[in-house]
Amino acid sequence: MSQFRLSLSLLIVPVLLIPAGCVTDSVKYREIESTVNEYDIRMLAKSDMSRVAELGQREVLKSLRKMMVRLYAANPEQLRRAEYPTIKSNVERIFGGQIRWNFGEFGGVSGNSMLHLSFDESYRGDRVLLFTAALVSMTMRSYNGTTELYMLDQLDPQKIHNSARNFEVALRMVEQLRTDSGEYYLNSGDYRMASLVGRAVANQDLMAILIADHTNRQLTGIVQSVAAMVLLPI
Repeated sequence: MSQFRLSLSLLIVPVLLIPAGCVTDSVKYREIESTVNEYDIRMLAKSDMSRVAELGQREVLKSLRKMMVRLYAANPEQLRRAEYPTIKSNVERIFGGQIRWNFGEFGGVSGNSMLHLSFDESYRGDRVLLFTAALVSMTMRSYNGTTELYMLDQLDPQKIHNSARNFEVALRMVEQLRTDSGEYYLNSGDYRMASLVGRAVANQDLMAILIADHTNRQLTGIVQSVAAMVLLPI
């Protein structure tokens, strides 16, 4: 119990975490607020660690949502390419009543390939939407595509760890990759965008450690060069 209290205290420094199930292209997204009766009934079937994981997932998604808003502010030309005219309406496409991460304008591209497409010069769509959807996809796939977590044993902490490493690669891509004309594909704006991605990385790393410890599994430290921009499987 003391170990669990320590884990919870670590999560409060805005570092929190995520949940599991079949991976589809969308999943119902519920904010933390809910009625007392609904919350109590749902919580009866969940362990303390499962609840921690759900709260953590919401924090990761909140960080990615804020990141998306900042990217639109730093890349107004991408908003002109978007399906809707306002930042809010485009953000809601991913973070509305359901979490969604695959859209028709991506041309059927999915998984880690979504991130690569974000930096493909031939892509003429909204790169902010695609880049954010790529990170949301990694997050949700690392938790088996669900925001409702009941069985921690269903989670693979290695996937969560790998998603954190891929977030680091994604940030490096934003900071370094340019078009043939020398322009950045996406401007990162100020330090806050990197800070939000860093928070998501810390959340995922902590959750991977907690779940590995709770389920008596080990994490494999895969040798990966962030500079080489190689994505790990999830």
